[in-house]
Amino acid sequence: MYRALFTTQVQTIHDHESHLLSDDERGRLDLFLGATEPAQSLYCRILMRKRDKWLRVSSFLEYQDVGSSPTEITAALDELLVFGLVEELDQTVPDNDSRDDHVKEDSRVGTLWFEWVSVMTIDEMKQIVQSIRVSVPGISSLNKAQIQESLRSLAPSPRTRALAAATTFLGRLVKIPADVNQLMTRLDLIYFRWRSWGEGTLTTAILTQIGRVKFPRADCTRSGLVFPTRDDLLAYERALQWRQAMDEVVEANDPVAAEHVYDQIRPMWDQAVRDELGHITGIEWYQRYCPGWPCTKALEIYAPFLAKQKRHADALDLFEALLNQHLFRQAKRGDWYKDAALIQHAHLKQLKAAHATCIRGLEDPRTHPSARTALQRRLARVQVQLRLPWREQRRFEEVALRTPHEHVMYATRVVESVGLKPRYWWPDPAAQGGEDGGQVAGRGDDDQGEVPALEQVGVEEYALRSYLAHEGFAGGSCSENSMLCTLFGLLFFDELFDASVPGVFETPYQSAPLDLGSECFYRSRQEQIERKLAQIESGDFISIMERVDHAEREERTLIAGVNWGLAWDDLALVANAIGGPALATICRFFAEDYYHNAAGMPDLCLWTKSPSPRPEDQEASAVDADQEYKVVFAEVKGPHDTLSDKQRVWIDSLLAAGIDVHLCLVKLHPGDPAAAAPVAEEDDAELSDDGAGSGGASGSRTGAGRGGGRGRGVSSASRRGGRPRADRLAAADAEAPPSKRARKR
Repeated sequence: MYRALFTTQVQTIHDHESHLLSDDERGRLDLFLGATEPAQSLYCRILMRKRDKWLRVSSFLEYQDVGSSPTEITAALDELLVFGLVEELDQTVPDNDSRDDHVKEDSRVGTLWFEWVSVMTIDEMKQIVQSIRVSVPGISSLNKAQIQESLRSLAPSPRTRALAAATTFLGRLVKIPADVNQLMTRLDLIYFRWRSWGEGTLTTAILTQIGRVKFPRADCTRSGLVFPTRDDLLAYERALQWRQAMDEVVEANDPVAAEHVYDQIRPMWDQAVRDELGHITGIEWYQRYCPGWPCTKALEIYAPFLAKQKRHADALDLFEALLNQHLFRQAKRGDWYKDAALIQHAHLKQLKAAHATCIRGLEDPRTHPSARTALQRRLARVQVQLRLPWREQRRFEEVALRTPHEHVMYATRVVESVGLKPRYWWPDPAAQGGEDGGQVAGRGDDDQGEVPALEQVGVEEYALRSYLAHEGFAGGSCSENSMLCTLFGLLFFDELFDASVPGVFETPYQSAPLDLGSECFYRSRQEQIERKLAQIESGDFISIMERVDHAEREERTLIAGVNWGLAWDDLALVANAIGGPALATICRFFAEDYYHNAAGMPDLCLWTKSPSPRPEDQEASAVDADQEYKVVFAEVKGPHDTLSDKQRVWIDSLLAAGIDVHLCLVKLHPGDPAAAAPVAEEDDAELSDDGAGSGGASGSRTGAGRGGGRGRGVSSASRRGGRPRADRLAAADAEAPPSKRARKR
């Protein structure tokens, strides 16, 4: 199996994209294809292990597909050595008497010890010490590096005995040479169409072959257009590697290393932008295979990192550079505008520049609605602070976002979780008569005074249990994005894996077409999508979902967005409760802009038999009489947390579709010291790592008011008409007659 899969990979590249390889690389592949089957099988086995580590030849004896005897395995290995596909470690140490030769010997011994330590276990190293009969104080408590240093410091005679013992323990050692390893990695990149470093390997194909993983069946066509030339491939490969390096150094919070990586990436990116090095085909989703794409992503990561280092001017320059190019990652322009305006307004105090950036972003048609909302709020604040006359103020057509029903519940936080991700006691000790998580007066099912066990749960799980226990809901799940994404994946399975669209399926290991997340997905399938949306709106959607679920659930086929952990009965119930028209509206969001709309959905999906458990809302949210259940989505926010812009847009969209949405505020009981903890204002918030800036998709404290939502958050806005204070001031000024505006000033 291993040999067959790798041979297929090599043969596919050899037949369709050999122009991406050098003559030497093609020669290496020819050697592999011409090798005997045992040698090919052994090589594939070696590829499946750590490619940059020395491997013991003795461990190959377990590979029955290579040979049943040591002689057969040795013959296969010798064939690979002759072809140069593997290399063997030279474990001989020169024994000379001259001083210079001793220096060389010490260097050679040090190299050998370094290689051996990577292979030996610590128990084997201790056995070596025992076999040469030397004393190493405290050896039982030493680690591998310390034992290695002790052995290196031995006198020549014991050291020679130690080397001989190590050779006996390890036997022959082989690994894939560095240049061949680079070729194997390049083959994976070409074959699996990597978008990030290490995205797909032979392991993916093996798991698929043995049935552990299943991808949807789609007709794949190797177009050969993804990488038009070898130079294009090499440039993209380097860009992916540096983008991976930027991820690692930013994660490690290493400013020096991050600046070094930036210095490598910026010239590549400048050249791609200056020469407009987009993809030669002009196809939008193929742009992701240009070196400028991963370089742009790396700069997106680095800009917020600069802001966290208080280098706000440098971060602003980088955001401006990103905005001034129109080739790569244009769907992120709204976030770049938002972050640039935040830096100018809050950190550099450049009010006029922030004003211009907000206007530029609002006039840009590529700015996503979630970013437009943030820019409109900031523009209103900046214009008030600039004291611009009414006639000079810029106003954009703004549809006020709908605000959800607020549902407040109280909880007791686990003391040990303060400063970490908050955890809460369930059931609530205060509600049960206990104190601060202490002994609780419980209620047994038979009123026999049994004390219920306390559990530590997250804020979403606490809200879900509270809804089910106290609010009359029949069921629910903490599904976040997965419930609606799963409904879309089941309903549009045929459109997602429509192979008639050219160039979107390059490998059999894709869970989605390459153009999903771009505007081309809808444009290329507009007729089919509109037909499916009309079918859903008419109420004929359960049969579509059931057909796909029945065919794919048992093998848990990897479909973008689909979560097979959600039960079919729950999916069908929720779909029926949402209803055809609303479900069609939701699916249109995904089809037209999956990239932005696949995140930001409410945390909880709840359902109850109609009518609503809240009598005061029955009239406003009545459903058709033939619907047995009603669905309610709830976005859960803990103390000092508030909604992100993406969450606001999703809530507005669901409410516009006629679906009830709650903003569930989990607050601490009065008197809890943590309830009064200070929260950063929006302008003091740091930029997010993905360039989302204030009010990013994480739903963190960005933009929160003090006191658990009583400041500038959604709670305050909903009580005062749905807009922040600066927006209300600007709107009131705009709506007042000129004479009254003059008197107010």
